[in-house]
Amino acid sequence: MNKNSLVLKMFLLLFPLFMISCEKESLITEDKLPAKISEFLQTHFEGKKVLQVLKDKELVSTSHVVLLEGNVRLDFDGKDDIEEIESSSKLPDSVIPIKLLDYVQANLPSSFVIGWEKEDKNQEIQLNTGEKIEFNMDGVFLRFDFD
Repeated sequence: MNKNSLVLKMFLLLFPLFMISCEKESLITEDKLPAKISEFLQTHFEGKKVLQVLKDKELVSTSHVVLLEGNVRLDFDGKDDIEEIESSSKLPDSVIPIKLLDYVQANLPSSFVIGWEKEDKNQEIQLNTGEKIEFNMDGVFLRFDFD
């Protein structure tokens, strides 16, 4: 076995360990949140107490998970944009994209949104009735998600 082959094999064996060791989760205080996340909370969840903030530092980005009183969880990506909101009660209308909110109000008027998630090219809402509805990023209805 030549030297280059041995180095390559060592790299391939050790790289996954290096990647795992680069991830770091830590609890931080509310005052350490990025300004963009703090503004989002003030705009949409004013008066809700922040219970916990988890900072997840990975190799190339840092994401945050914020837990609020009332059983509300917000996940922010590495650019401090919201990517998921979960709650056990009705979410503020201001956090739901208007086309999704209009769809629910027009087609399921006795239901309300308790969860929203942005995925690759789609977004999904969860209703208090347990139904999940998928939309594209432009807010066009795609399907009910029965999982």
